[in-house]
Amino acid sequence: MNKNTTLLRRKLFVLILAVFIGVGCWFYYRSSQVVAPETEIILLPELKWGSYRQITQAIQDLPRKLQWRLERPGQEAGVFSPAGDGLGEERGQAVLRLELAQREALLAEELQLRRRLLTMKIDRLVHQKRNQDEYLIKQALEEKRQEQAAELADFRRQKEKEYSSKLATLHFKMAMPDLSPEAKSSLAAEVAALQAELRAEVQQKEASLAAALADYAVAQQEASARELERYRRRLEAESEQEYQREKKELEAEFWAWVRENDGVERFLAENLE
Repeated sequence: MNKNTTLLRRKLFVLILAVFIGVGCWFYYRSSQVVAPETEIILLPELKWGSYRQITQAIQDLPRKLQWRLERPGQEAGVFSPAGDGLGEERGQAVLRLELAQREALLAEELQLRRRLLTMKIDRLVHQKRNQDEYLIKQALEEKRQEQAAELADFRRQKEKEYSSKLATLHFKMAMPDLSPEAKSSLAAEVAALQAELRAEVQQKEASLAAALADYAVAQQEASARELERYRRRLEAESEQEYQREKKELEAEFWAWVRENDGVERFLAENLE
């Protein structure tokens, strides 16, 4: 009888101990499921500068990442749900502000880049045209020199022909045997004077042609400069139209995003203040 009583007491003790252990494990399991809301920092996708359109897809994926972080599928609402909702709203506004700042900065950078590229394009085209004009002017001057050389040669032959008869007459007189030294000296002076006169006329013609060539070169340079300036103004007008068109497209994309996201206009108004 005593043995049976002792055995029964032992079984009862083991049963009570097992119940206490089970209840303790159950409370521990329940308390481990109540967790504080996450406070980790949500990292934005890396946005590369230099192209406004390249950030569109990365930014569009941001709300889905944010929603996954704030509301995990299958997560039960606990005692900290109100605080979690407030934190989620604050996170959303912070992310939206950061995205707005990045979009504004990228828009400004892209517009500056477009302006700089268009200016470089104008300079490159003007430089090419200047080189072409200089080459054409060089060819035109070379042709002008050849024409003047032929003209000067014709002029020299004509003048030599005109003076040759006079010089021949003087040389014939100087060859006469009974000519006195004084007369021969006088004839020699006349020959020298005619030859000097011939050289002077040829040199005068040569100087006249050189001056005409210089004037021609200046006229060509001035005409090229005027044409180059007109060409630059035309390119600048076309580039301005292209810039305004691209600016309108980029700004339309930006404002379309603003309209699609509530609260962004309020942030813009705050920035203006």
